Amino acid sequence: MASQPSGDPAADDPLSIAKLTEGIQKMGDVLGAVKRDGKSAVGNHTAKVSPANSPDLKQAPPGKSALRGNGKHPPAREVKFVATGHCSESPDPPSTAHIHSAFLSLAVRCEQGMIDEVDSLCLNFIAAFKEYLTDWTAQRQKENRDSSSLGHDLDLAIRPQIAHLTQDSRWPLPYALGNIVRQLKKEIMKIGTSSRSGHEQTVEDVQKWLDDCEEEYFGSAYRAISDYLLEKMKHSPNVITYGWCPLVNKVLHDSTEKTNGTVFTVIDSEMEGRGIRHINSFVERKIRCRYTDLNSIGAVMKSQGSIVLLGCTAVLSNGCVVAPKGSMLVALAAKSFNVPVLVLSQTFKFVDQVQGGGRVALLERESVELVPSDLITAIVTDIRVLPPSSAPAVLKAKALDLD
Repeated sequence: MASQPSGDPAADDPLSIAKLTEGIQKMGDVLGAVKRDGKSAVGNHTAKVSPANSPDLKQAPPGKSALRGNGKHPPAREVKFVATGHCSESPDPPSTAHIHSAFLSLAVRCEQGMIDEVDSLCLNFIAAFKEYLTDWTAQRQKENRDSSSLGHDLDLAIRPQIAHLTQDSRWPLPYALGNIVRQLKKEIMKIGTSSRSGHEQTVEDVQKWLDDCEEEYFGSAYRAISDYLLEKMKHSPNVITYGWCPLVNKVLHDSTEKTNGTVFTVIDSEMEGRGIRHINSFVERKIRCRYTDLNSIGAVMKSQGSIVLLGCTAVLSNGCVVAPKGSMLVALAAKSFNVPVLVLSQTFKFVDQVQGGGRVALLERESVELVPSDLITAIVTDIRVLPPSSAPAVLKAKALDLD
């Protein structure tokens, strides 16, 4: 019986079978050459190459590790910085050789906290400028300088003195002191000019203006404000004030001389704060008083509030008041209990601005805030008792609209 042919043509071809057999033999020869020392290269998955089977191959030296060499750590790298330019140093403080001793003393006392409220600051500034003007005039007469440019020279001379107080215009002066300085410069520029009556302005007139300013702003103004308030305080058995204000202190002392039985309550931002000055002055004169802090403002206003008297740093043209921080909380509590709030202020503290607060020169430690006009019942000035909305009228009447 004849055999059936397979489906694969290569399996029926004798030449293909011979080539397959030859390939298997060559593969066996290669595997036999790699097998050495009883170890199979296939079993160990490694093949060792020796000079016997590869005479042209040279053994490479062992490589060096980047992390360590010869079992020792490499020495630490030393980094050196070499300055190639000039090293900057802190700038030297400005020289005070040209600053008068009166203004140097004023700045130092403010820095040490000996002067911490605007009324005392204005009084001390007026006294310092009086001393400076006397020395400057004597020095000018000694040098026989021309008197025709006296006003212009004095205006130039006071600029570095004011700049020292404001730290070279870094911080603005307080509003009230700024008004005094602007009016003072106007008086200085009038030196050498003639008025309508034919009188020629001199340095002595500036000295007299400073004396009148001191009396008008801190003498007669205090007395006028006190007189306006006495009638209102007759029917107020409990008077509440906040913090320290010399004007409020004078009004309270004057009221004890004409009214009897009034009890004063002093609210302070913290115990033994600035308001303790009121208590010390009352105790010396054996005046009945109470002392507490802002934490009990609600209870005090509910049971002991008849009227609230507040001092201020400035009155803005929109009727808002710049006062020590905490005054707005007192005014809010007073409004919630229907207690009237009266702010005491001389007219020179009115300024033609609508925004207050921020840091000022000399009184940098004093924290102030803006009290809205709707929390204020009235502002007591040396002119009359006015509503907050009358601030622009005061500016016009006192010619304080300097802008």
